[in-house]
Amino acid sequence: MQKVEKFVSGNGRFLTILFTLATCAISSQAIAQQSALAASSSPSVEPDAPAMIAPAKLQEDLDFLFATIEQTHPNMYAYVDRAEFEGRTGALRASLNRSMTAGDF
Repeated sequence: MQKVEKFVSGNGRFLTILFTLATCAISSQAIAQQSALAASSSPSVEPDAPAMIAPAKLQEDLDFLFATIEQTHPNMYAYVDRAEFEGRTGALRASLNRSMTAGDF
């Protein structure tokens, strides 16, 4: 989470808004995933232990968010050109390089 916060603060309002959208859009999916993982976990796992989400899954969720925004936003590249957006989103995606809980994500 600290890497993401540092990245967002260094890139201004654009990423603050994007991060807020990501948090809102992904939170319900992450909660559902966490519930599904908890239901399917073995009895030896402590029931209160938070489920860890693999980096590939975190990146997949982020890719889904960016694709959804790109498909639905009426003028996505009005203030930030495509190359800059892809560079920033690529850096954010690359920062998801370890398993995290839904809360950390």
